Amino acid sequence: MISNNPLVLERFPDAVRIDGSVRDLFLSVRNVLLDGKAVLYTHPVAGNLRLLRNPFRSVILEEAAPRKVAGRALSDMRMIEDVLARIDALEDAVIPEKDLPDYAIVDLDLLASAFCKE
Repeated sequence: MISNNPLVLERFPDAVRIDGSVRDLFLSVRNVLLDGKAVLYTHPVAGNLRLLRNPFRSVILEEAAPRKVAGRALSDMRMIEDVLARIDALEDAVIPEKDLPDYAIVDLDLLASAFCKE
């Protein structure tokens, strides 16, 4: 798990901490994928523009055997490159300081939903 969300890092102390922007986080995710030892466990992007502007993001990666990595490398890398392009295309939005805790909770909830089983 890679995150820049303090709530996620508090709840999951083994997560990799990124002290930076969402763009910085996705560059780190891309580097992990390029190492060839992991694949994306969850889809890395939010479903709407408002959530795409969230200053907090958490991405779950899964260590994987070379065969699984080979089968997923191209699609996972395309997803990350797409996210980076979307982030670069966004106008810089100023998010009021008072709204940051809400964005952190949303990211944590989305992350927790990845662990829920039906």
